Amino acid sequence: MNLPLKKYSSIFWTLVFLILGANTFAQSSYYWTQNFNTESSLLAGAVVGGNAGASAVYYNPALINQKESNKLALSANLVSLKSMKLDNLAGTGADYRALKLQFQPKFISYTGVSKKDSKLIYELAFLVPLHLDVEYNFVSNQNLDIIKRLDGNEDYLGELNFKNAYDDYYVGGGVSYRLSDRISVGGSVFISYKQMDYAAGLDLKALQNSDTVYSNGAPEPFYIAQNSYSEKLEYTDVSLVTKLGVHYNSPNGRWGFGLNLTLPNLRVYGSGDVQKEFYRSNVYDDSEDEFTKDLAFTNIQEEIKTQIKDPLSLAFGFQYRSPNENHSIFFTTEYFFAIDKYAMLETIDNISIGNLQFENTSKVMNFNAAAGQVFNFAIGLDQFISDKLTINGGFKTDFNAFVGDRQKVIGSQDIEPILSSVVFNQYHIIIGPSFKVKKFGVVLGVQYTRGRNKDLYNLAFFNEPIEYNPETNQSLQGVRQQNMNLRYNEISIFFGITYGLGR
Repeated sequence: MNLPLKKYSSIFWTLVFLILGANTFAQSSYYWTQNFNTESSLLAGAVVGGNAGASAVYYNPALINQKESNKLALSANLVSLKSMKLDNLAGTGADYRALKLQFQPKFISYTGVSKKDSKLIYELAFLVPLHLDVEYNFVSNQNLDIIKRLDGNEDYLGELNFKNAYDDYYVGGGVSYRLSDRISVGGSVFISYKQMDYAAGLDLKALQNSDTVYSNGAPEPFYIAQNSYSEKLEYTDVSLVTKLGVHYNSPNGRWGFGLNLTLPNLRVYGSGDVQKEFYRSNVYDDSEDEFTKDLAFTNIQEEIKTQIKDPLSLAFGFQYRSPNENHSIFFTTEYFFAIDKYAMLETIDNISIGNLQFENTSKVMNFNAAAGQVFNFAIGLDQFISDKLTINGGFKTDFNAFVGDRQKVIGSQDIEPILSSVVFNQYHIIIGPSFKVKKFGVVLGVQYTRGRNKDLYNLAFFNEPIEYNPETNQSLQGVRQQNMNLRYNEISIFFGITYGLGR
């Protein structure tokens, strides 16, 4: 039976696209997605070994003193046009296509030279590594025969809801000190402020569309078969992120080498609220020729201690300048250590409302997060045209850190403490000019991002719903297939400006 998507297709495809850009809810599955609208972005972030510019406080704080001057760096919004296609998203033949225009957060920094020691340079910065604001609501309304023991068709209502508002703000600064003409060291500390408002739910109903209901010709009471699930999570998490860097220049000045160590974040404060509900009623099991047990579960926990983990990482990079210094080659690689599965919340065992009980309520009410090891690399090139114009370009990988062999089944009575996501590896190609106008330095650029994945499970399956499936313990939904294929393309435009103050 075909799913009647035409009525809702334009809204559904556009709204579902928003969550697919999120990929995770505890933290980003991508560590190299950020772009700061500075020259480093045009070089694909391959700047740990040199030429990090205003974003040195993030990539390698030892490079803060690479250009000794007081500077203010401002970034206009990064504009992205994203295209996503998912074959068989909500069932076989239910393909998805969407375009979305998105404005990314800003980057602001100030770099100054110590009045007492010109070898000491400091930088203050505000940046937003991740911002999400996602919400969608999909409804399927069909007339078909789901309840096989009753004569005639039923009205089938399927609704999938999702909301996720997430922000991660970095505020902090760093210093660098030139030990000699060839060696510099530096460090930076950021306050990471994370906020999340997340809600997801699935509501499925089958009800007779006549006043009189018959089973094999005999009248029976009217009823509604129902299966629903919802979960909500709100939290605020504050932590410290520390970076340590070192940079070395070769005697002839043609080679630069850099190391940057990012330590795991240190928790300062975290508090959250969580709520989960599950209901199943009037669902008939045809294999047993009897109704399944009606189930109800509601649990709410407030002001719970939270902790969101960021990984330990080590980055190495180099910069090579040609003998005539008319072009440079940049390379950076960064290894992100894995994060073992951990509970995001310190939930407790408390009393739940309803007859669906668990031996360990604290585990059911939690959300778990984890991250696999990631090894990214980037290559950058710049070509000197004149004293005022340079052409830049680069390529970088952006492998996702998602771990797990399956997606969460929304609506399962197991109430799994995990979060569903659609993930894929990304590859970025960037090109653009950087030029000077009096005291202003300007960067312009275009980035193309490509991503692919295949043989994923459908996000939902409203085709051929079954009243009760004893094999999957699912109600009022069809059997999901592992035939969803993903194609992702994105075009981003950079614009940033720096202004020299004083010298």
